[in-house]
Amino acid sequence: MLNSIVFLIKTDKQKIALINKIFEAMGHLAIVTTLDREAGLLRVMCDPGSEEEVLQVLSTLPCERVKA
Repeated sequence: MLNSIVFLIKTDKQKIALINKIFEAMGHLAIVTTLDREAGLLRVMCDPGSEEEVLQVLSTLPCERVKA
């Protein structure tokens, strides 16, 4: 995705599928990629116009943002 906004998040590895399914159910609001399953590290990419909505969704999920 050109000009994508990227968030790195960390969650329990048991919650990875849940987070992915939430974004899929929202019409693929963002693309979720597992970077390290054991560490629960995910990349969430969205277009600039969806950034605020993605941040709102992330604030309700069992995860925390991490620095790159």
